[in-house]
Amino acid sequence: MKKIFLFIWIVIIVFSTSVYAEQTNELEVTEIELGGESYLVENYDDFTANYNNLRRPVVGLALSGGGARAMVNFGVIKALEEAGIPFDFMTGTSMGAIVSVMYGSGLNTEQMLDVVTTTSFGRLVEPGIGGSGSLIDTKKLNLFLEEIAPNKRLENFQTPAALLSFELGEGKKYITTSGRISEVIQSSYSIPIYFPIETRNDRYFMDAGILEATPAKAAAVLGADFVIATTSFPKENHETFNSASASINRFLNIIQDNYSQQIIKNYADFVIDIDVDDYTFMDFNQAPKLVKHGYQSTKKIIPSLKQELEKREIEFYKYEEKEKVNIQDILNDLENNRFIVDGSYKSLFLNYGHDQSYFDQELIVPFEDNFQTGIELKKDNLSFDIKGDDFFNEGYEARLELKKLTKRTDLFLAYANDYQSETKDDYRFEIKYFADYFQSSLGYGQQRNEEYYLLSSSFGKTGNLFDFETENDFIYNIDRSEAKVLSSNIIHLDLGSKWNLESSIVYNNTNLLDSPIIYRGQSLSETTEFQAALDFNYNHQFIDPIYLGGFFQTTDIGAYLFADYYENEENSGKTAGIGLNSQLFLLGLRPIALDLYFAYDFEEEDDRVGLELGYEF
Repeated sequence: MKKIFLFIWIVIIVFSTSVYAEQTNELEVTEIELGGESYLVENYDDFTANYNNLRRPVVGLALSGGGARAMVNFGVIKALEEAGIPFDFMTGTSMGAIVSVMYGSGLNTEQMLDVVTTTSFGRLVEPGIGGSGSLIDTKKLNLFLEEIAPNKRLENFQTPAALLSFELGEGKKYITTSGRISEVIQSSYSIPIYFPIETRNDRYFMDAGILEATPAKAAAVLGADFVIATTSFPKENHETFNSASASINRFLNIIQDNYSQQIIKNYADFVIDIDVDDYTFMDFNQAPKLVKHGYQSTKKIIPSLKQELEKREIEFYKYEEKEKVNIQDILNDLENNRFIVDGSYKSLFLNYGHDQSYFDQELIVPFEDNFQTGIELKKDNLSFDIKGDDFFNEGYEARLELKKLTKRTDLFLAYANDYQSETKDDYRFEIKYFADYFQSSLGYGQQRNEEYYLLSSSFGKTGNLFDFETENDFIYNIDRSEAKVLSSNIIHLDLGSKWNLESSIVYNNTNLLDSPIIYRGQSLSETTEFQAALDFNYNHQFIDPIYLGGFFQTTDIGAYLFADYYENEENSGKTAGIGLNSQLFLLGLRPIALDLYFAYDFEEEDDRVGLELGYEF
């Protein structure tokens, strides 16, 4: 028996050793010198084998970084593909690396552009207060890029992609050509303070953008005979330098520009130079415009590019349309906050302005002038939150969620205690079901000392000229044996490039569930029966974005006229006014809603000035 156990133990050791050897042998790092500096390249021979046997010059596409500005690269690829411009591999820095990963993995171009122009980048990141050591935690973004990719590993890409970063230990540029997307993409856009530093294989990586913002030289290192390079850097600077952050940013931009121009001059055979003076590195909310701008700018230079390729006897290529993959479920999960990042996560949070109870509807989140503090704990698909008003002096609420019980269902439990001995605690249990553009739930709960059954549904429809969203809670009051409803609805109508009309309607006859208060005149009861609001918005930018400290940016500054109405059994009222609204973004990713308005209440014959700030940290 001992001999058998000894044999098994030896087999395990040998197997483990062989697996370890196989894993370590998979990654071969080669040092290659070019132009007086060294590059560390992963699996150089395997990567270049993809195009070494071509009977024409090898074409490399070098995609620039530049934060949100570099999203023009998505439009560049679309234009090159339509024109039949061949490229045998891609290199990418920072945002250029993200672009190369999405395209190189085999994602259909139409789907890629749809994801980029419709997905909120704010949903893909979290505040970096859970141990990431940076302002922004990007685990969700990295995993999302892998989930939507048809091929999850770089070495299996349809179009080879190499990611440029800087390895801090040896102080050299590093080219990643293998590994899972979620485990390697971080290295190309890691920026100290802003985004986490990437660590793997005892190496530390960060964004190489300052030294090589357009990776044309990296493309040459990988054997490109003809390098097509993109640039997405502002030509003019309109800032003043009376602050530390502005001065440092200007200094770094000058260094970056000097290095980039030298590399482009020496290693790029054709440059697609895109004017992005009207944009900043934080303009992620301008993705549709940036993609379109990159596409149109590239289309203009296609004839010149074709002439250069013909001189080198490089033939044009007819691209076959890539097969569409099913990514809608992933997008739905992201939209419904069901996208799961495995592992443990904990964070403290502070919320002001958008004060939403775990028992409230989610479509309309009204303003409320108080702070909430709390803690959030996550373990894979299980999460627990507890929060309190006025630092837990007025009570607390807790929520337990088990997401992805099945592909379409979640379990939800909420509990609230207001410290009042004469009232019963509130609670609710729900089973939630999620489908494309629709969700519903069945539940049982108690609020205001009365029990009820719940049937909830929400739905959204987007058209060419209008958007419509609705959320409805149907309850059966067990104590009163009666059925009631809380219904919230928003209709958004486009009236051209500068104007839009938005109508909100709330109806509530439950006397149990709280109405979202949309009336901007006098204060109303949370059980107000009927409310309606009509906003006439001027959405053309008439004030340039404002930048604060290098971290914040105000965008979408607009003005609006409004008229509100409410009605109860006892009385009714109406108000009208004018307002200004904007959004304050942290690095262009995490929005804070700002709203300043003046209202006149005709029933009270009194005016009101409102300042609303929706902030969550």
